[in-house]
Amino acid sequence: MDPITKFLNQISYKFDKGYPDFKDPKDVILMDSIFENLNLPFKLSEVLSPEAKKAKAILQQTFDLDEENFLETTSTNFKVLMGDSERRDFLKKASELDDFEFELKGTSSIGRIKYHPEGQPRPVYIYAKPINVQGLGSAGKQNEANFINNINDKIKEAGGSLDIEIVASGVTPLFTPNVTQVVDSSKTGAGKGDKSDAQFISDGEVVQNISLKKAGSFRWASVKSDPEFSPFIGTFIEKAINGDIKGLKLKPNEEVVGEKYLMYNDNDERVTQIVITDVPSGFEERVVFGPETPKVVVVSGDFSQDDRDFILEKDKLIVKADTLYRDLSEIEENNQEPVFIITQHSKMSYGLDFRIFPSSRAKMGPRSRGIELSYNEIIK
Repeated sequence: MDPITKFLNQISYKFDKGYPDFKDPKDVILMDSIFENLNLPFKLSEVLSPEAKKAKAILQQTFDLDEENFLETTSTNFKVLMGDSERRDFLKKASELDDFEFELKGTSSIGRIKYHPEGQPRPVYIYAKPINVQGLGSAGKQNEANFINNINDKIKEAGGSLDIEIVASGVTPLFTPNVTQVVDSSKTGAGKGDKSDAQFISDGEVVQNISLKKAGSFRWASVKSDPEFSPFIGTFIEKAINGDIKGLKLKPNEEVVGEKYLMYNDNDERVTQIVITDVPSGFEERVVFGPETPKVVVVSGDFSQDDRDFILEKDKLIVKADTLYRDLSEIEENNQEPVFIITQHSKMSYGLDFRIFPSSRAKMGPRSRGIELSYNEIIK
């Protein structure tokens, strides 16, 4: 067997059709992810044109979107992935931006956005698509879909109802009886601040909220649009630009368009990470678990498209996960407690990104060139 056929046979289980369909954007993205994990210098997806990159950057900054919210389809077309209930509002607000125009054309029943500044040789078309039915745009979203779809398949196989037990090493399993459906929380209109990605339904009632994280590297939340942190972010930017924060200097980033800055310490060395200390008490519970009822349980794992992690035993389904977090003490024991971090991100406003990461990703080191700054010293 030649090496290429052998390689394709080894990864075939990851694809819905049993093989990669290079006309399917979802399969192309999955192949790119496989190449990246293997450190192979290949990329199948088409690179966006400079015009499309500019349109994407404007939308990222305006709506605080992540890379996982974008699905590139051609060099001049891309999709913005979101909850189904958010699509019309997004199109309306995007059409109000300079050089963006709403069109009731294209393949979408709700229309699309055309980005075509004067003098630009060709337009860029942007589609708002429901995240749960698209090529998922990121490994995290694919992970969520694998979790939801596999459980629903097992419920159907069992006749419409199952007891579900999620197991992870060293912790008490999470047991939920009589689950009749698992739904994508974005599909059911999750509210602002809600943290669940999947909901277990029993006879029409939500009986368990689940926040899904890929095993290993992940972030807890973005704080840019968080009302509790908005005053701090505004004050931080104002003071940093004016040079009023001891230990930090901002200098204009001449390599990118717009008002963007690079961070430096007092020794005029580049800073790539700022850890904000003494943040208000209680923020950890809010950014990890949110306000939903029943309380969210965080489930971490790499869930495959096949059913290897989903074992049906009569009327009970065993779901294998890496970790389960029910409260902050369990998170702290695993060095995953939330930490407020500021990093460089040229596509964000001012070139700065404000995120809540696990403490394991906030370690200072010679390569990170990190510094600590006090929340209370900045906000006063």
